Parts: sequence; C-alpha cells; structure tokens
Amino acid sequence: MVHREQIAKQALRSYKNVFGERYSFGLLSGNSKNYKSDILFSTMQMMAREDMMKKFNANDFDIIIIDEVHRAGADSYQRIMNYFTPRF
Repeated sequence: MVHREQIAKQALRSYKNVFGERYSFGLLSGNSKNYKSDILFSTMQMMAREDMMKKFNANDFDIIIIDEVHRAGADSYQRIMNYFTPRF
C-alpha cells in the first residue's frame, strides 16, 4: 500500500520482473480497479474508502506492506489496519 499511484505502478513492475507469470498482479487506484489478483498494489486513498475496503474480507490478505509506514498514525491508515487481519 502506497500513497501515490506512480509508486504502486513502479512496485508492480518490479514484482513482475522478479516473479514473472507465477502470480497475477493487480492495481487498485483512482485509475485502476483490479480487485482479483494474487498480489495487489493499492493506493492508501483508495483502500481507505469504506466502499473499497468492504470489497475484501478482513482476512483476504496474507501480508500487507505499507510504504512509508511513518504515515501509519493517520486516521486513514488506522482504518485500514483496524479492518484487515492479515496472516502475518
């Protein structure tokens, strides 16, 4: 989860370079709504929206990685972290 779509796109490309076709990749942002994927890259702004968050079950993700975690104290990040229960 990142705060800018450009960063999410860069991370997605990097993961594709490493993992190739082994996984499917999705982007959830203002311009992309790919919900169904093995690995999802999302902007915090989209994931913090209640209607977007509720498209997922609380335990849908094994791991959630937050870019620039120093922002995690903000209410928007807290809503996300309080909703999801990743395995790790």
